[in-house]
Amino acid sequence: MGGLTGQLKCKVRHFLCLVISVALTSFVLSIYNQKQPHTLQDIVTQTHKQFESLKENLQAGVGVGDGWGGDKHLDVEDKYLSLLGFIRDPSGKETTQAQKLGLEAAELSVRNNNGTVPILVVTAVNKGQLFQFEDFLTNVQSALPANPIIVWNIEPEARVEEDDEFTLSLKQSCNSSLCFVKRFSFSDYPDHVKDLSFRAYRPLILQIMMDAGNTCSLWLDIDRRFIAQTKLNLSRFLELAKTGGSNGVVGWPSGHPTSSLTHPKMFAYFETTAENFYFHRMIDPSQLLLCKTEDLQSKVMKPWVACSLKKECIAPFGSQSGGCRFDKKPLYRYSGCHGYDSSALNVALGVAFPIHQPYISRAPLTKPVQLLMINSTASL
Repeated sequence: MGGLTGQLKCKVRHFLCLVISVALTSFVLSIYNQKQPHTLQDIVTQTHKQFESLKENLQAGVGVGDGWGGDKHLDVEDKYLSLLGFIRDPSGKETTQAQKLGLEAAELSVRNNNGTVPILVVTAVNKGQLFQFEDFLTNVQSALPANPIIVWNIEPEARVEEDDEFTLSLKQSCNSSLCFVKRFSFSDYPDHVKDLSFRAYRPLILQIMMDAGNTCSLWLDIDRRFIAQTKLNLSRFLELAKTGGSNGVVGWPSGHPTSSLTHPKMFAYFETTAENFYFHRMIDPSQLLLCKTEDLQSKVMKPWVACSLKKECIAPFGSQSGGCRFDKKPLYRYSGCHGYDSSALNVALGVAFPIHQPYISRAPLTKPVQLLMINSTASL
């Protein structure tokens, strides 16, 4: 009887060991199988995800060198600061861009009946936009007949010293004592400013306009057109710029978070991070009202201009303007599209206004129109 009991106990032990072994084996195999693709479709899916992840990392510059070299600082050479009026030459020997172009002597001599200088409407045109400029001019002169219009020739190869054929065509189209044509001197700035897709010329032109005097400049891209209630709204915007706590700037929302249209490498130049802009509303500088104040000059214009003069800041390695993917969730993720000078402006504004955005207006001023692509030779 005792022998049978011992044999039974031995069999039970063997059975329990077998059950435990099977359970452990099943557990290990289940973990292993979870990590392995079972079918060809699984392999393709996982490979596609890995490629997408690699593509996103490359677009964001993760693990990739700057490509341009140098530290991420917005240092600007004194010659540019002097040229743009941020610093003044005590001897008076060096002249600013505004003085060279005669802006102080011409445009600012135009005054309203009460002695104040009206808002200057500022735009930029290249050869392929001459016909659009004529329509733009008609619209502005109809909406704001008493306001001076400053038209900048941004043909990269245009000579500043003498009028070329395109400049003469612009002057002929102006045909008004309140319309002035100026040639932007690309030769005074780094070579990348000639790449019009970066729009590095926009902050430079606006700074030149601000240096010309205590005026308000309304920048409009050539495809913007005033709406019917422009006169009424413009006075409201001017009041917002001067007394609304916006430090002299009024902009209109683009409908996107700044982080979604700004290459991640740009933020470091402003000593901030993309996370600070996940819920920052981006404005569209195709219409932008600026009234000169000390805070606007130091906190917004200077860093915006500094970034535009540094290629690796305004156009980080891997940045592009096309191929936007707004289907990514959450919406503040980088879309793969970079706004160049627009992104730089919004990051500068975010640093200057870290808590709220008093400069954003929702009341309309202009609307965009569809531009026709005109061959440059056909417009002359």
